[in-house]
Amino acid sequence: MKLWNVAAIALAGVVLMGGCGSGSARKTPPTRNARRTTPSPRSKHGAGAKSKLKSAASSKASTATGKHPPALAWIRRLQHDLTTLHFYTGPATGIETATTKTAVIRFQRAAHLKPDGLWGPKSQAALDKMLHRKPSKPPPALGWIRNLQRDLTKLHYYSGPITGVETPATKTAVIHFQRAAHLRPDGLWGARSQAALDKMLHRY
Repeated sequence: MKLWNVAAIALAGVVLMGGCGSGSARKTPPTRNARRTTPSPRSKHGAGAKSKLKSAASSKASTATGKHPPALAWIRRLQHDLTTLHFYTGPATGIETATTKTAVIRFQRAAHLKPDGLWGPKSQAALDKMLHRKPSKPPPALGWIRNLQRDLTKLHYYSGPITGVETPATKTAVIHFQRAAHLRPDGLWGARSQAALDKMLHRY
């Protein structure tokens, strides 16, 4: 009888110990399959670099503007014609330069016209006559000259009509503006004159 009681107590102790062990094993959290949820510093740096590159590219694109007078077909034809008549020796670029202006003045003097360096209907008619060809159309109205006349009107350098055609009044206004901006007062509109105009109008 005593041996039976001792065996029963021993068996109960083994069962109790097994239950405690299984309970402690269930409460222990797994550590092998743990995943990191914090972002790596490399991804943050990469995103920041990409955003900086995009902002730099957009700023460059926004500041890029076509403020220079474009090459014009009628100026290129004029340079060719003045070359034929031996008044011009430069390249036919289609852009008005000091050499082009000098050639125009030389031609106007030879044609007994006012040597103001401005090309208009009278100069064109004299050129066509000297080249023995039919009269050509005068230079068309240009958008950038129209904008220039509007800007010079705002700054009180020009008071004539907004026609888009370069006239003696337009040239006079350009010369007055260039003197005020401490530029060479040659009456020719270029990158420096445009930059000074944009600065004076607080336009960047």
